Parts: sequence; C-alpha cells; structure tokens
Amino acid sequence: GYYCPTGTVSPIPCPSAHYCPIGSGSTNLCPGSYYCPLSPSNTYYVCPAGYYCPAGMVSPIVCPLGYYCPQGSSTPALCPAGNYCPLTGSSSYQFCPAGYYCPLGASIATPCLPGYFCPASYSYATLCPAVSYCPYPTIAQNVACPAGNYCPSLASTSPTACPAGYYCPSSSFAVTVCP
Repeated sequence: GYYCPTGTVSPIPCPSAHYCPIGSGSTNLCPGSYYCPLSPSNTYYVCPAGYYCPAGMVSPIVCPLGYYCPQGSSTPALCPAGNYCPLTGSSSYQFCPAGYYCPLGASIATPCLPGYFCPASYSYATLCPAVSYCPYPTIAQNVACPAGNYCPSLASTSPTACPAGYYCPSSSFAVTVCP
C-alpha cells in the first residue's frame, strides 16, 4: 500500500500500523479489532481468537488471565461472574463447577470453604443455613440436618448428636425436651 497526497511526485509507502487502499491520498490508522502487520500495506486483518487488537496495532496482543477474547476483539472481555478464564490466550470462558465459586474476572475456580456451599456457575460461596450443614471438602448444596441430630448455627460443617432426654426431628436447629 502506498498513498499519494496532492502534488506527490512518487507514491509514499504506507507506514506501520496503517493501511492505504489503492488510490489513497492519505493513510488510514488500522482500526480496532484488526491489525496491520505489513508495511507498506493496502489491507488489514481481523484480530484472531485469543488476542485483542486496539486501533493502530501492527500485531495482536495475547489475551490475559481472567479475560477472554473472541475473534475480532478490540479489548479483552472480563471473564463473567460464575465462570473462569484459566489461560492466557483464552477465546472463551469455562463454567464454574459445582463445589467452587468464580467471581467476576476469575482465572481459577475457588473451592468452597467449610460451612459454605457452591452450586455450579456461582460467583460467590453461600453460607450454610442453620437446620443444615455443609461438609468439607467442596460441596454443591447444603445437606438437611438428619433426624436424631441438630444443626444450631450458620456455617455448620457437621450435625451435632441430640443429647439424652431430648429429641431432634429432621432439619432441627435446636433440641426439644422429651415430654
């Protein structure tokens, strides 16, 4: 690609990061979502998947961790909540598995902590409610407190056996005195 401004005696080569279609009187900055690797050039190329290309690029930039870049990206897209982007050069994101949580921009799936549960594609860990427990390691949902036991507090990791002289129906958060 070359350009010829008014009064030009001979064609001028198109500079890097620009393109000059046939018959150009001036240069054109390579647009976002594209790159212009050749000089002189009369065309531009779509940014490949796994890379992004702001305006004026000679070569694509690899997509960073926690982001994804579909084909034709001008900027990296932050990995959406409930998903993660574990590699540089990601062109898509992965769903967060059950037993893990993935906040906005996650590059890894974070395991649920004891006393919490994490259904698939969640962006946060959910505190285990009283009347249930959340055993460790990672768990996708809370478990109802079984009969003969009680779960008195938030974030229980195991049920507590009902003591002698009391009874505890299923999903109890307190003991009941035997009549």
